[in-house]
Amino acid sequence: VLTGGVTGVVYRQKLAKSNWLDCVSEAEAMKRYIVQRNMGDGRDASDLFDNLEEEILLEEESQLTIENVIFVGELLEKLSLIPVELVVVTSEFHMPRTLR
Repeated sequence: VLTGGVTGVVYRQKLAKSNWLDCVSEAEAMKRYIVQRNMGDGRDASDLFDNLEEEILLEEESQLTIENVIFVGELLEKLSLIPVELVVVTSEFHMPRTLR
């Protein structure tokens, strides 16, 4: 699950000879990054999974760290997904709020 709403993040992607800017959610920007990420050996992340884009769940409403947690919980409950273990990937800046 990738979480984060639209907070003014601007995602830049180079298409052929033109650049375009797109205001997307933080979750969508992370998804695009993961899907397009080169693994260093010529493969991209989508080579590792059959349906990578379909396997990534997005929570795009949160604006605050606490909302990330609440809204992901609601999404997992709605989809009847009960994780045995959760791994949180965040920045050092956000870690104290994540642990509360």
